[in-house]
Amino acid sequence: MKKNLFIFILIVVVIALVAFIIFDKNNNLKKVETVTVAPVATTTEEVIGNAAIASSSIENFIGDITAMPDSTEAPKQEVITEESQIPLGAIKLEISDKGFTPKSFKVLAGKPVTLALTATGTNTHVFIFPNDSLMGLTVLIRGGETKTINFVSPKAGTYLFRDDIPTYRENTGEMIVKDLVIN
Repeated sequence: MKKNLFIFILIVVVIALVAFIIFDKNNNLKKVETVTVAPVATTTEEVIGNAAIASSSIENFIGDITAMPDSTEAPKQEVITEESQIPLGAIKLEISDKGFTPKSFKVLAGKPVTLALTATGTNTHVFIFPNDSLMGLTVLIRGGETKTINFVSPKAGTYLFRDDIPTYRENTGEMIVKDLVIN
């Protein structure tokens, strides 16, 4: 009789242990987080939705857009050596002797923005907003080089930019900053 009771208790304990292990595995599987990666913008209309995705840390967007270019107060710039280093959601802008591609892009007012600027060809270019309130966004880019600049976008409006090298000053474009409208 004691032997039957011992076997019964042993079977119950084994079943409980197996059930616990299965339950624990299912709970651990449910804890896996799903990460959704935003697509890279391919049109100017898509840029508005992706402009703020460029970095997970707002620390990268600290900088005074009115500061002197390349000063410690100006927004952070970084040389990119590989395409894969460009953050997801960055607005890609090419500068060539013939102008900018695309010629315009849209962002949301007061939101983090990362611009990835590439000088195609061999000539050096200077990306600049000829507006004192955006002087900190001036970027010198050597031929074949890509740089990113992180900043928080200004108030809503249209801001013209150009290549500040005298030979290329007619090469212009615009940053359209929109307020977020929730209907």
